[in-house]
Amino acid sequence: MQIITTVEMVIIAVTFISLIAYRLFSRKLSTPALKHEFSMRYLLWPAITLVVVDVGESLTYNGTRAFTENVPHHNFGTPLDAALPLIPFFIIFYLMAYLVILFAPFYLSWVGNIWLVQRYLASVVVLFVISSIIYLTLPNDVPHAWTPEQYAQHTGPFDRLLEFMYDSDAASNGLPSLHNAHIWLPFFLIVFSMAKGRQRLLRALPVAILGVLISLSTLFCKEHYLADVFFSIALVALIAWCATHFGKRPARVHSELKRAA
Repeated sequence: MQIITTVEMVIIAVTFISLIAYRLFSRKLSTPALKHEFSMRYLLWPAITLVVVDVGESLTYNGTRAFTENVPHHNFGTPLDAALPLIPFFIIFYLMAYLVILFAPFYLSWVGNIWLVQRYLASVVVLFVISSIIYLTLPNDVPHAWTPEQYAQHTGPFDRLLEFMYDSDAASNGLPSLHNAHIWLPFFLIVFSMAKGRQRLLRALPVAILGVLISLSTLFCKEHYLADVFFSIALVALIAWCATHFGKRPARVHSELKRAA
């Protein structure tokens, strides 16, 4: 039931974003064919992608727990992880990741084309399959910094957000970190699909900045270990490279559609 409710929320958000984009830009297009291509690029494929991401995330992250709940779990924490401070303020960047995930297919459509969004869709499916296999065969935990009994000792506004996250997010399935994977996957798709130059730098840099902040937030909020972060980044880099180097690339997007977007 929770999966259905979440999917409905995602569909509503996607619908509003797509309609706004269509209203803003479609009037600039001169032919029905271009309007159809614009709708496919900014409505249909992003909508399909986000629904797959949402359902896949729930099944991969939550669904695998049903099979590993009563088996021994590994812990990949190190002394360096223990030395990292808990900084509740970073919960802002941790929560920001959900907005990045929501807008990722639209951003990829804008900087690339339908082909790039399709590569993103294929990549997240592969990511979910690999993550599910690891969660089932190598279940692992990331204990939270506070237990519910300790919440009363922390009363700041960011403490409350962190406590909400701890209550909402179980401590299992830390490696790979889907939080980190979802943020860095668009970055590597942009880097591997575009030629070197100023344009690639300008389009990948904002994603990299957000990626660094969000990855740090997973560490400073004690939601993940260093091993989770580095393994997840390496995993999506490999997936993105394969996704962009195999399969025929489409012809260049019509210049009028490119100007409108």
